Amino acid sequence: MALDDMDLSITKLLRQNPRMPYTKIADTLGISRVTVKHRIDKMLAEELIILSARTNIKNQGGKMAMLGLEVKSEDLWDECMLKLNSLPWVLMGFKAMGKSNLRVMIYGETDEILERNIDDFRYYQCVNFIEVEILGKPIVGPY
Repeated sequence: MALDDMDLSITKLLRQNPRMPYTKIADTLGISRVTVKHRIDKMLAEELIILSARTNIKNQGGKMAMLGLEVKSEDLWDECMLKLNSLPWVLMGFKAMGKSNLRVMIYGETDEILERNIDDFRYYQCVNFIEVEILGKPIVGPY
């Protein structure tokens, strides 16, 4: 299912205020509360949207890094994804082209914790560690 204009309007409002009540969304868009609930439930069931809480690194002064990893073989992707999804300090992962076919953005509260999180990847059997870029202070977006 593709998102239509109404679904996109609902998700836009939820990005602005993830705690916005269905009634407020309905009033803003001129539709019923039941319609809002039905559409959100459907988008969640089809995994078209994800509702989650995230750490606001920008306000905490945390440190981030982008890792370039090489998944050793195609049949190890699932193993790597399970590992990445289990780590609370992994912010995002991207399948990429080139030798570093997996890019992973990670977080650490301090330099020491970030370094420890980076070092953990050196010992994962499913990847070769290729490169690391320490990122500066976030300038766009709250995360």
